[in-house]
Amino acid sequence: PMRPQLMVVKGAVLFGLQKGSTIQSRVARFTYGFDTYVEYQPSNPDHVRRGFKWVTSDGVQQRYVKVGEFRPLVKKGDKIRVSDTHSEHGFVPLGDDQTEVCFTLYSSTNPTACFADEPGMKDIGRVTVPCVRGQCSGVAMSFGNTEILATAKNESTGVVQNAHISFNFNNL
Repeated sequence: PMRPQLMVVKGAVLFGLQKGSTIQSRVARFTYGFDTYVEYQPSNPDHVRRGFKWVTSDGVQQRYVKVGEFRPLVKKGDKIRVSDTHSEHGFVPLGDDQTEVCFTLYSSTNPTACFADEPGMKDIGRVTVPCVRGQCSGVAMSFGNTEILATAKNESTGVVQNAHISFNFNNL
């Protein structure tokens, strides 16, 4: 359903975010980040509760926590400049036969969330980049418009993939 009042607000925000405008930053309403798999530690109760999965890496079976560890790029309450990009790099494929790295992106109402299955976590999209063993990848998010731009990059080949994640104006 069309909501004319929200379209007016969205238009005003777009106008205010134009280059040279007076809007230079905003405060994050949520914590934004992605999940990454970590090696299973049987002495860690968080790992035991979530279980593990086997992955063949360099010909050896290794255990990883089934649920990804949440890695925040921006925390709820952070001041975000509209021109900034928030990123992390150095991620490698886990398995020998892996041909891509997929970053699942989340928003959370909990600024201290540690795993992707915690209360308040919402899957807001994915961005995948071709990446094989021996190559590294990274993920970046920017918040400079009325949508979030997420980018994954294979740092070895330079291949970049983009994903646009729209803010949900119906929840304002």
